[in-house]
Amino acid sequence: MELIEHWWHDGAQTTPRQEVFIRHDPASGRFQVEHRVAAKSTTRDYDTEAEARYIADALRAGIIGWRNLTTR
Repeated sequence: MELIEHWWHDGAQTTPRQEVFIRHDPASGRFQVEHRVAAKSTTRDYDTEAEARYIADALRAGIIGWRNLTTR
């Protein structure tokens, strides 16, 4: 699994700590979005990077203060 993007939000005072990951599986060609809220994690697979980015953007929408931790 190859990391495409990693976003992090510290939770401040209004929301719990959150992370959003986009990963790519070169073997299957599929993309994965993982959303972590506090200690709970939800992962879903998508056929295209565009679909994965759309979902990742939607998960971050409406919350100010996200930091992109992607190092590539």
